[in-house]
Amino acid sequence: MSQLTHPLGRRAVLGLGLGAAALLAVPRSARATPAADAVRVYASQFRTAPDGTDRDDTLTLQAALDDATAEVIVIDDIGRDWSTRPLFLRRGDVTVLFAEGVTVRADTSGSAYNASSASVLSIEGQQNVSIVGYHAEVVGTKPKYNAGEFRMGLKVRSVENLLIEGLTVRDSEGDGLYLGVTAVDRPNRQVTVRNVVLDNHRRNGLSVISVDGLLIEGCAFTNATGTSPRAGVDFEPNNVEDLLTDIVMRDCVLTGNDGNQLVLALMRMSADSVPVSIVVERCLLGDPFYYPQLQINGGITTPVPGTVEVRDVLIHTTDRPNVGATSGSLASYRKAVDDVYVTLTNCVIWNWGNQFSVFRPITIGSSRYPGTAPMPTYGGWTFTDCLLVTDQAPQFNAVGNLPVAGSGETPPPAQLTDVHGNLTIVGPATVTAELGPDPVDVDLTMTAVPASPQQGALGAEVSVRLAQPAVAAGDVITLEFTRQGGLLSAPLAVEYRLSGGAEARYDYAGSSMTAIFPAGQDRITVTLATRTTDATIPESVTVALVDRPFYRILDLGRRRGLLRPAELLGPRAKSRGSRSASEVERSVSTSLDGREWPRRRSTGGSL
Repeated sequence: MSQLTHPLGRRAVLGLGLGAAALLAVPRSARATPAADAVRVYASQFRTAPDGTDRDDTLTLQAALDDATAEVIVIDDIGRDWSTRPLFLRRGDVTVLFAEGVTVRADTSGSAYNASSASVLSIEGQQNVSIVGYHAEVVGTKPKYNAGEFRMGLKVRSVENLLIEGLTVRDSEGDGLYLGVTAVDRPNRQVTVRNVVLDNHRRNGLSVISVDGLLIEGCAFTNATGTSPRAGVDFEPNNVEDLLTDIVMRDCVLTGNDGNQLVLALMRMSADSVPVSIVVERCLLGDPFYYPQLQINGGITTPVPGTVEVRDVLIHTTDRPNVGATSGSLASYRKAVDDVYVTLTNCVIWNWGNQFSVFRPITIGSSRYPGTAPMPTYGGWTFTDCLLVTDQAPQFNAVGNLPVAGSGETPPPAQLTDVHGNLTIVGPATVTAELGPDPVDVDLTMTAVPASPQQGALGAEVSVRLAQPAVAAGDVITLEFTRQGGLLSAPLAVEYRLSGGAEARYDYAGSSMTAIFPAGQDRITVTLATRTTDATIPESVTVALVDRPFYRILDLGRRRGLLRPAELLGPRAKSRGSRSASEVERSVSTSLDGREWPRRRSTGGSL
C-alpha cells in the first residue's frame, strides 16, 4: 500500500504539508446530539443497592428506559459490562445514549433468552427515537444459541422517525438489526442508520421487512455466518403489502458474509405491491464464500414493480484464503423482465479465482420456484460504463427455465429480454456470452480486452492527495485521486484504507474505502464528513492506497521502508504483527512539531 500520514486537529486549524491526507472531527448531526438542556437520566441512578453492588442490571436498565420524565436516557459506564435479559423501549420522543466504552451484553446464564424471538433490545410502535452509541456496543446471544434465527440484537417494528448511529452490534443468533412490522399496514417510516457496525451475526447483519424512507450510510456489515441467508444486508418483505420505498444505501462496506453481501428477496411481493425504489451507491461488496455478492430474486406469483439503481459500486470477488471455492459476483433468479428494473452505472467487478463453477461472474436467470409455471421472458437490466475483470468464462451467462430439481420435466425455453448498455471485460479468456435462445431487445455491447491485469492490461498508475493544506473542525475532507495511462475508456476502481489515531465511524464518517474513476475521467474526489468529539488533542490519520493487481501505485517520493499488514475488514483481519506481500505500505509521516501525538484508546480498527 502507498500511504500519506499527517496530523489531525480538533477544533483548531492545523497546517498540513501539501500532498498530505488528514481528517478531523466535525459536528454531529442535530438528531444525534441532544440539546444541552434536555432532561437526562443515567441508568446507574436506578440501581437498587445504594453502593451499586447489585448485579441485576436488567431491572436497572429497564427502569431507566421506562422513566417518563427523561428526554435523554444515558447508559453510562459502570466499570464493567451491563449484563441483561431482554430489554424494551416502550416510549417515544427520546434519545438513548450509550456512553463511550459501554457494552450491553445479553445475559444468557439463565433461561430469559430461551424464547425463540427474545432480543436484546426491542422497540415497537414508537415515534421519534434516537439510539446513539459511538464507541459502545451491544452483544447478543450467538455464543449460546446456535439453532434458531430470531433472537435479534436490535429488533425494531413499526417505528417512525428513528435514528441509530455510531453503535456496534455483534454476535446475535438472528439478525443484528431487524426492521419488521407489528402489522402488515404499519411499515417503519423515516429510518436512518449511520456509522453503525453489524458484525458476526448468525443470520444477517441487517434484515429489512418493510420501510418507507430508509437511509443507510457509512455502515459496515461483516462476517454473518451460521444460517441462511447469512447476508450483510437482506431486503426480505414478508407480504404483498410490505414496503421497500425511498431507500438509499451509500458509503457502506459489506464483506466477509458467508452468503450474499446484498440480497433483494422479493418473492413474497407481487404486481399489487407498491413499486420498490432502492439506490445503492459508493459501496464495497467483497470477500464472499458461497452465494453471489449481489443477488436479486423476483416475485413468485407476478412481477414486482419498481427500480433498483446501483452506482459507483465495487464488487470484489477473489480467492478467499484457506477456503478455496468462492462465488459469482452478480446474479438474478426468477426475475421476469417486468420485475424491478436494475441499472448498474459506473460499477466495477473484480472476479478473480472464482472456483465455484455454478455461479459465473454475471448470471441472469429465470430459475423457477417449486410449484410455479415457467416464465416466457426474463431480464430487465442496463449496464452503463461498467467493467468486469475476470479469469472466468463465460463471463456473462443467461439461464432460462431450468427444470425444478427432481421433477423430470423439460420446461419450454425462456427468452432473455430487455438487456442494454456497455460492459468492458478484461481477462485472459476469450469473451463469451451465453444469452440463451432467441434473445429479444438485447443490445449489450461487451468490449473485450484479452489480457491479464497482472500483465498490466489495465495499465493505470494511481495516486491520492489531500485537496486542502489545512483541516479545521467542521470541515469536509476532500481526497483527490488521479490516474495516468491505462484503459481510460473504462471505469477504474481503487481501494484505500484509513488508519491512525483518528478512527472511522467515530472521528469521521464511514466510507466504502473505494474510489471509482468513471470512463474517460482521470481525476476524481472523495469527501468525508467529520464529527466533533470531546477530545481536544490533535490526531493523525493515514490514507493508504491498497496494492492490487488491477492498477499500479505511483511512487510518492518521500518514502521510508515501513512494512506492515494492510488493515483488512472485520474481526477476521490478520494481526498487526503479520505481513502481507500483496498489501505493503509506503509511508511518509509527519507532525506539526515533530512529536508523536498521543492516541486515544481504540475499540477496533477502521472498517
